[in-house]
Amino acid sequence: MSLHHTYMRFFIKLAVFFWLLLFSGSLHAQLRIPGYFSDHMVLQRAQPVKIWGWANAGSTANVTFNSVTYTATVKDDGTWSVNLPVTKAGGPYDIKIVSAQSSIILKDVLFGDVWFCSGQSNMNFRMSAINNFAKEKEDADYPWIRQLDANRLGAEVPQKNVAKSTWVSCSPATIQAFSAVAFCFAKELYVKNKVPIGIINASWGGSPIQTFMSPAALKDFPEYKERIDAITPTFINDLKQKYKLENHKWALKFYALTDYISQDLKLSRDPAFFDTSDWLNVRVPGYLEQQGLKVKNGVSWYKKEFVLDELPEQDVNVDLGRIKMSCVVFINGQFVGRQFSIWYNANYKIPKAMLKKGGNEILVCSYNENGSTGFQPVYKPKLVINTAPQQNISLEGTWLFKQGKTYETPGVLGPLMPLEYFEHQYPTLVYNAVIAPFFNYGVKGVLWYQGEDNAKNSVCYDYEKMLSNLISDWRTSFNAPKLPFLIVQLANFNPVKSNPEPSAWTIVQEAQAKVGQGLKNAGTVVINDIGDVIDIHPKNKQDVGKRLALLARKIAYGENNITASGPEFKSAERIDDRLIISYNNVGAGLVNKDGTSTLKAFCLAGKDSKFYRANASIDGDRVIVFSDQVKAPLYVRYAFEDNPGKINFYNKDGLPAVPFRTDTLKIK
Repeated sequence: MSLHHTYMRFFIKLAVFFWLLLFSGSLHAQLRIPGYFSDHMVLQRAQPVKIWGWANAGSTANVTFNSVTYTATVKDDGTWSVNLPVTKAGGPYDIKIVSAQSSIILKDVLFGDVWFCSGQSNMNFRMSAINNFAKEKEDADYPWIRQLDANRLGAEVPQKNVAKSTWVSCSPATIQAFSAVAFCFAKELYVKNKVPIGIINASWGGSPIQTFMSPAALKDFPEYKERIDAITPTFINDLKQKYKLENHKWALKFYALTDYISQDLKLSRDPAFFDTSDWLNVRVPGYLEQQGLKVKNGVSWYKKEFVLDELPEQDVNVDLGRIKMSCVVFINGQFVGRQFSIWYNANYKIPKAMLKKGGNEILVCSYNENGSTGFQPVYKPKLVINTAPQQNISLEGTWLFKQGKTYETPGVLGPLMPLEYFEHQYPTLVYNAVIAPFFNYGVKGVLWYQGEDNAKNSVCYDYEKMLSNLISDWRTSFNAPKLPFLIVQLANFNPVKSNPEPSAWTIVQEAQAKVGQGLKNAGTVVINDIGDVIDIHPKNKQDVGKRLALLARKIAYGENNITASGPEFKSAERIDDRLIISYNNVGAGLVNKDGTSTLKAFCLAGKDSKFYRANASIDGDRVIVFSDQVKAPLYVRYAFEDNPGKINFYNKDGLPAVPFRTDTLKIK
């Protein structure tokens, strides 16, 4: 090749390099806006609205709204912003954004009230799983109620942007994906005020409060400093890779422990073990211990046969619910899936080639070393055949069960790390990616439904201070020191106990009530009358939304003449062998909702601090409490336990009394 051609090729490559460099630079400088600005969005009425984004430094960005153009010069860091004027509720509007490089048009924009809805799985709980969803779907034509579902990602540092999201208008076709609590709340407000409501669903299931907090909000808790300091720029990816490797090792040990599952997930059947003549009948879903079986830590096997009259024309889904605590699933002897987290359903697609006409077999191998063994009772296993209409084949009822290898002490396989996500369990990572980006988005207030993951003896007593710090920090970051903050208290959960016994769950409930009572423009709704004994996710979200809307009307909308919460403890006076309790928030009066003469869930203790169930009755705006077992009462508790049973103490406005206690004893 000649020298001339060599030079020519060199200069061509050099030209292409510089062209790509310039092109990539121009791409980087292209007009961009945050992912939460989209068609159909709701912007906060009655306050200036910041519209902002990125473009080429030194250029201009022009924003046209309501026939007026607002111009901003792009700063050296590539950002620009304009403030739209205070705008009353209504719309729809178009917003056009133009730079030298490109333009963006945001269509069908409404102005109304935007509520930032955060917390864990009970806030993320979708309308599709609510009580009476079919009826709710019939009444779902609310185009002025709209939701933005924030992407669930973690980040090492606070982000300004979110992954691209889309605002969705509520309709019968979209309602199933709306946050149930947020929608029921929004519907109550919209029906009353006819003002557009925007819901930002920034929740993440299974998350402790620490992950929603900034380092500044966690400053009073030095035990988290080391974990926060360990966050490097590649922290999340590095930890994912580490967990992936550790979990692979854990899985291999699990398979070896079963004796019959190979490392490549092939099933071998020893006739002596898999001869089901000595297998026991068990009820699924359900825990084995509650069926009278004595189960040890280790491996359990479950088998169920089902019949297909015809082979499906497409793949089928099997949803076995949640199985304690890890499981591997086979269909007709072939592996279909595994689930190593109790927080996710064992839900898999079954290739149609795996199935056969007539009898088919599901075989589940599980490993458990913590608490009850079996299928969590709240989820009903089923096959879903995706035809039109969809066909469901129930897998509830009698299964066969056999215990495999067992161990007296837990931990034989070592720790199991989260296989899919861990960001939502680590301090600050959700705050950085899911919360911080929205501080530039104006909101009317915050709904907060969280606390289940902090109901542990090791952290429950920190919750009151943590929640107070979070509220203060978010208000500062939203630049709204009086931002309404509405809290949902944890519902009643777990079996009713004969003797009154609080736990970490109760301490978190108490903290939520204290924060709602103690901070200005904050409040807490009580839902310990609509929980579920076995389901941490109660399906009655309608009443949660109604009670939050009542609280919002008083705190955020200034309706000071309404009663927005139930009777709240004011004082206790001892007269002889009785305590006389006075209340705030009496409203139209105190009432025993079931019409009986005795109020439930009261307890008394004397100087020995031993609590006994007590008799209680309404006397005007007071409650008189006594117990034959406590002749000199010093302390009183009301509903201060995980599940006080069916309560009957309300005000005549239909709101349940707030749980309380007058002692300061620590839980055992």
